[in-house]
This record gives sequence, structure tokens and C-alpha cells, in this order.
Amino acid sequence: MSTVFLETTDTGLSFMNEAGPFVSERGTTISNTAGNLPAALSFAGISGASLSNFGRVEGTGIGVHANISESVIHNENGTIEGSDVGLKFIGLANTLVNATFSVITGDTAVHSLGFNSHTFNS
Repeated sequence: MSTVFLETTDTGLSFMNEAGPFVSERGTTISNTAGNLPAALSFAGISGASLSNFGRVEGTGIGVHANISESVIHNENGTIEGSDVGLKFIGLANTLVNATFSVITGDTAVHSLGFNSHTFNS
């Protein structure tokens, strides 16, 4: 697996059956304001995915939609924001680490469906 560095976009990003690891660096902004995707950043159909967010994900509707299992989302010094849901996490045995100086926000900040998932907020 080679690291995928995500670039700034206003049309959203969607990954199907790709585990990454994905990295959104500081200064990167991912949004779906000019596109037709329901989430600014979405992942689906994979086990063992990894996203490290150090930038901004700003969704009209959903910020990050992750339909994955046994995967990790690490938000450090980053922002995940959705007008409705900041992070929608679907699957089993997932881990969310919302580390120092990080924000996940929306009408519902985190919506987790599934079981045996863990959230760490520091």
C-alpha cells in the first residue's frame, strides 16, 4: 500500500474498495460545495482503511462518510465538519481518534452505526 495524499477540492472525494492510507495535510480543504456528492469525503467497501486528517473537511450534508470495517480515522489538528453530520461511521471494529486541537462538528458530530467500535477524544 502506498500513501495517498489528498488534495484540496470543492467537488468532494469518493473512494471505493481502497484502503489507503489516506492523508489530508495541513492547508488542505476538502469540500463538496461545487459537486453533487452527499459527503465531502467518503470511503466504502473496505476493511483496514486508514485516514489521517490534519486539514479541513467541510461537507454540505456530511463531512466524512465512512462505510468501512476494522479501520482507523485519526483527526489531529484537523477539522471534520458537516452541515448535518460531521462524521458518519458505519461498520464494525472501527477506531476514531480525535486528538489534540481537533474538531468534529455538525448538527450531529459523530453518527456511529455498527458495533465494537471505539472513540478516543483527547
